[in-house]
Amino acid sequence: MVFMFEDNPTTPSSELLCYTFPGKYYFSGGSDSVSDKVESILASSAEDVVVFFDVVLDNDATVDKYQMYRDSQRVHIIPIPCIGYYLCEWLHKAGILTTTYYDKSKMTFLLKDIIDESFGFNPASLEKFYKSLMTKTKYPCTLNRIDQNKDYIGAYYRGDCNCQRHCSKKGGVTRKDKGLSLVYTLPAYPSTDDLPGQSVTVEGVKLLQKLLYAKMSSDLGLKMKLKI
Repeated sequence: MVFMFEDNPTTPSSELLCYTFPGKYYFSGGSDSVSDKVESILASSAEDVVVFFDVVLDNDATVDKYQMYRDSQRVHIIPIPCIGYYLCEWLHKAGILTTTYYDKSKMTFLLKDIIDESFGFNPASLEKFYKSLMTKTKYPCTLNRIDQNKDYIGAYYRGDCNCQRHCSKKGGVTRKDKGLSLVYTLPAYPSTDDLPGQSVTVEGVKLLQKLLYAKMSSDLGLKMKLKI
């Protein structure tokens, strides 16, 4: 089984996933390219494809696009808020993202109960909120983007933690260790002895996502059930 996200393959988090499990992660570079990328994977591989599709219930466009896709014999569509939702959890567990905004976001998806003036602006959607929350980490090396003029931006994803510039106290954490901890944060991941936990079926993962989206719907007052 292989896994695909809508994200750009050159994003630091994408590169970290590919490094951790070569040949197991693919990226379409946008929702409009999902179908073409899936067809390409199916044509070159005998493995099933799990597609993590970005869906936030306060953005109708993401819901509409998600509803266009259906599971097939070898393709399993699993909705996620966005990769940033899991990156925030991953960085929080590592002690790097320790803002009160993250703590509040774990209690509710309702932005008006999370955002105050100190956040800087009012994000237009949950996806934009998580992207903004990612910028509030302790170290610029954990920013999930590329900056040609600042090589330390995104460096956390690209190598071992042994720099003396920002987080020397993290020395000894390898890139592989960081990658494994990120993979373990995701709803589903490759079966391997490197990661703890028992095997879960695709249906089991979908059940967990149903609970997540039921909470999102309730928090946002939408009374809406996403078909998963």
